[in-house]
Amino acid sequence: MNTTDNRLLDIELLKGFIGKQVKWFQHDEFVFIPTTYGVVYINIDNKNYALTDYYEVKDVLGDNEEISTLRIKEHNEELKSQILNSKVVCENINLKINNISLVNTKTTIVNKNDPNDKYTLLDTHGIIFNLDDDYQVAFEKDDFGENITIYRGYNLQEKFKNIPNDITSTIIDEYEATCYLEYTSIE
Repeated sequence: MNTTDNRLLDIELLKGFIGKQVKWFQHDEFVFIPTTYGVVYINIDNKNYALTDYYEVKDVLGDNEEISTLRIKEHNEELKSQILNSKVVCENINLKINNISLVNTKTTIVNKNDPNDKYTLLDTHGIIFNLDDDYQVAFEKDDFGENITIYRGYNLQEKFKNIPNDITSTIIDEYEATCYLEYTSIE
């Protein structure tokens, strides 16, 4: 069985966010839905970070494929729009991070004609910042593009519950897939 690990692996960085304050996040102006292209800038205790969703080439079913990949890193450059003639919007938060939930999936894909031909993809689909007063801010990657959807409110785990069905519905006929959703708490 081949396994590709596409999870967000910056756990130590995320652990360092606990107890700190999210001042704001910035993104390209929304057009019709709360989705931005490629990057969300987040300010945590006056340090800027870039949460990105860009393609990376990985082994998928034995082929090198571009996979949508969620990453976060410190960002010291100018905060700018990723889209020509679009403006960057700043959303003030000013709440403390109590913990962070990673929304991960484990998808197992099996060739119907050869049960020994198995493949597993471990992936991070989103990050939920659990803040003061049970308020949450969540960021979900787009599996088929380089977009990030932004949610704000309460009980945002509900926004992710259809991911397993969305993934298994895209598998080609000669394969069968199972997908499990799990939340990893970082405290």
